[in-house]
Amino acid sequence: PQPYWWDIVASAAEEPDSHPFLNGLTPAQAVGRAKHMPDHERRTLVEALSRDFSKAVAPRHMDAPTVQRLSSQGIEIGNHTWSHPILTRCDAASIRNEITRAHDYLTRLARRPRLFAYPNGDADELAAELLRQLEYEGAFLFDHDLWQTDRDRMQISRVRVSATDSVDRLAIAASGLHPAIHRPRGAAVALVTRLTRPSIEGRAEPVAIIEAPYGRTPFVPVD
Repeated sequence: PQPYWWDIVASAAEEPDSHPFLNGLTPAQAVGRAKHMPDHERRTLVEALSRDFSKAVAPRHMDAPTVQRLSSQGIEIGNHTWSHPILTRCDAASIRNEITRAHDYLTRLARRPRLFAYPNGDADELAAELLRQLEYEGAFLFDHDLWQTDRDRMQISRVRVSATDSVDRLAIAASGLHPAIHRPRGAAVALVTRLTRPSIEGRAEPVAIIEAPYGRTPFVPVD
């Protein structure tokens, strides 16, 4: 399998003079700028960088047997496009190919997907209409908000929880408080709030919630 395209861009940005597009950019800045390129230009850039940097970047995909095993154990496997382009930067033919190619592959591999997540959380109406035609039951944004049941099921809000998050951050996300404390990415450290949560021993323990740059929200016990 090939590495994710943003890993290739980030790896190339770490090397001086690797490509004129990347000059003066940090890896995060390079990926952010690539996301805003028209999709055909982004693909051309990634293809050029792949010749020199794809072998140095380890793929991070699940393999097919793992997906099949998870599906057989009742885990819902959703569609996230074939190659993770930003759909709002794609033409209609590319949108259809990205969604249907992944849809057909997952249907053959495990079962027909019912749910979709927009790459980067960027919803596109052409994509939403195609998903309706394919009888998807819902499609997810990445807007750090809570979804209301009277809203469009092709634009379901969600908050981020990753495998490296602390239990405290998971608790905040599950509680519904996350949208209230989230700041736009890149915001300065500004918000400090105090809550209480039960400790392992059962005592109430104060917690500081610090809104950090790039949307990361660490949770640390307060003495």
